[in-house]
Amino acid sequence: MRKRAEVMADFAAMRRPVHPASAGIFNPQAIAKWSAEMAAWRAATPDADARWQALLDEDEALDKAQAKARAAQHRIQDVRIPKGVLSALVEPKPTRPFVDALAWCAAPKQYLALAGNVGTGKTVAAGAALVRLMEGGASGAWLSAGAVTSTLGGFAGQAEMERMKHLDALVVDDFGIEHLSGFAEMVFHEVLSARHENGGRTIFTHNLDKPTFRKRLGSRLADRIATACVYVECAGPSMRGEAVKSNEPSMR
Repeated sequence: MRKRAEVMADFAAMRRPVHPASAGIFNPQAIAKWSAEMAAWRAATPDADARWQALLDEDEALDKAQAKARAAQHRIQDVRIPKGVLSALVEPKPTRPFVDALAWCAAPKQYLALAGNVGTGKTVAAGAALVRLMEGGASGAWLSAGAVTSTLGGFAGQAEMERMKHLDALVVDDFGIEHLSGFAEMVFHEVLSARHENGGRTIFTHNLDKPTFRKRLGSRLADRIATACVYVECAGPSMRGEAVKSNEPSMR
């Protein structure tokens, strides 16, 4: 889709006569003059009306796209993605985790797991993927695994967990650091299992090795999602340079 300035430049370049009513002029002489100018304009460019209409359609499509983008931005703000992640996404570094996460958005895989130490770009990559999906119309949420217990507190918290079962996209950040009671762990895994059944797309970030990641998921869920997961191992002390050790189609 072109930029608005390009469309406006094409409108101006066509030099279509301006109807006098746009300037508040309604006298017959002015309208007759405009009609003659329009006839000359059409004669000089036989496809002028079709080109003008195409530009009007393109301008309308831009309006709709901008309205959709504004609505998506409002929804993204409500998701409470960490401010540091949103700041990094203003001018993102094209690291391998970032690129792989955006590629996953267009892939058929249901799960994305970004594994690595602090500073390897996995959380920013997860944020980029969530934003990309939500810009496309998906519903989404950001859940810090360390806050699962507090999120579960009270009726509102349990209602939020129920809502997460049905979202199109969910980021579970820092998976594996949570310390859950038996009840909280049951509810958390119930959410993940329900999302699997509902076809929701789930993004995990974690700093576990692959066997421990599988263990924390639980053998039943791990086996079910193994072939439906893109597993990206992020390496390196920071987001600078190449920060991916491998990009595997499965978490096996």
